[in-house]
Amino acid sequence: MELLQLLANFLQGITSWLPRPFLINVTERGVLFRRGLDPILLKPGLHWHTPLFSSYERFSIMKGANEFPAVVLPTSDDKSVAIGFVLVWHIEPEDVITAATSTEDLEAMAGEVGESLLPPLVMSNTWQTLFARVRGGDAASTSIGKSRLKTANASLTEDAQALLEPYGITVDTARVNFLAKSWVFKILGDSTLDPRIK
Repeated sequence: MELLQLLANFLQGITSWLPRPFLINVTERGVLFRRGLDPILLKPGLHWHTPLFSSYERFSIMKGANEFPAVVLPTSDDKSVAIGFVLVWHIEPEDVITAATSTEDLEAMAGEVGESLLPPLVMSNTWQTLFARVRGGDAASTSIGKSRLKTANASLTEDAQALLEPYGITVDTARVNFLAKSWVFKILGDSTLDPRIK
């Protein structure tokens, strides 16, 4: 067994010096990482790399989406709302190197950023204002004064783009897909039910 393992290690050491082909599809871009040198952007086609001196990664340039299930958050007038949204994004071909070198997992990063978008939006609006902003259009101006407010989707998209741009991610849209009033019930313990217990 040890002889076979030694032989396998020997063959692997020899073959690591040999160039190997790999293919980048039209829906992808690649990044070639060379030891101690700047990474190279790879366009679709056949490419070569030598495992001992380089490695490569493929990145899809097609659209991706993260759906965030509804969470319950308080509005500025102490109403509870359940709100959820969808984040649609992609990587521009020229941003692939930024995406490859700024984070280990792009989808996880988009998810982390997405979770931070809703609390500021909800907590800075009353229920009525939030509902109007989610509906969009002229509804965003009703009973809020003459100034027209940005729709909730426009705000979410703009905020998501500002946070994800350093990671090479371009946000196509962020849109609310669920909004409803919610009621939170406080369950009382035994001590609050019996006035004799303090």
